[in-house]
Amino acid sequence: MNAQHEHQISHLMCTTSCAMDFACIRDGFRNACEARDIGMEHNLICLDEQGYQECGFGFSSGIEHLCRCPFRVYIAKELGK
Repeated sequence: MNAQHEHQISHLMCTTSCAMDFACIRDGFRNACEARDIGMEHNLICLDEQGYQECGFGFSSGIEHLCRCPFRVYIAKELGK
């Protein structure tokens, strides 16, 4: 991960409250929930039923579970994870 990514992640950590205590970042994104980028600017499709219910950033569109976690969106869009 380059310095720009590290800086942005540090900024997100300072400005976001995380019910999971940033677990996805602390383990190098190895345990990040399953999500898929569908081209929305600030949302992903959440594929992790348990994570969706626990993290606080999940919401339902009526058809799909969406993720609006700034970290998860960032790593999906910028790091391809």
